[in-house]
Amino acid sequence: MRSQTFQTWIRAHTGLEFVGEPEYQELGFSRGVFGNSINSKDLVLPVYLKELFALRNLVFLCGCLFCALPAAIGQGTQPVVAIHDSELTRALESMPATADTPTGPGTTNKQWWPTDWHYFVMPESVKEALRSDGTAFTVVGDSNITAGVLLTNGSPKYPILISLASEAIRNDEIAQLTNYVAAGGTL
Repeated sequence: MRSQTFQTWIRAHTGLEFVGEPEYQELGFSRGVFGNSINSKDLVLPVYLKELFALRNLVFLCGCLFCALPAAIGQGTQPVVAIHDSELTRALESMPATADTPTGPGTTNKQWWPTDWHYFVMPESVKEALRSDGTAFTVVGDSNITAGVLLTNGSPKYPILISLASEAIRNDEIAQLTNYVAAGGTL
């Protein structure tokens, strides 16, 4: 009778079941245990705990597959974005203003006439944004574009070319930029 009470108490408070030889179970002990202690390796977990552990392992596996795997794959080589930093537009900041350029108070009296916004801010801000994002980039100038660096065997070398506020380009750059866009590049 005492063994029945002990087993009932264990079942009620822990949800664990006894396994082992029937004569040991009748005494309220599992195999190889003496006194009132219970050997945990001989106990069987209830079904709901088995399901809980299986679910935990499944969640862990899914976390590895959906989080860690794409992160590891993302460490591979990424396409390089090109940033157009126009040396011709930079030169406008040192060239005297011509007849069509605004002059007078509130201007620089140079071809790049705004006083509080310099051209170098445009490509430098794009560089900083891409650098902080971890996006690989390269800088191309007007001379690089004229030399044909945007295309390799008729295909765009860079998927994206970012060009901001480039007010001066050479005539021979127009054909290179047109061919780049026609080949599938994004300008």
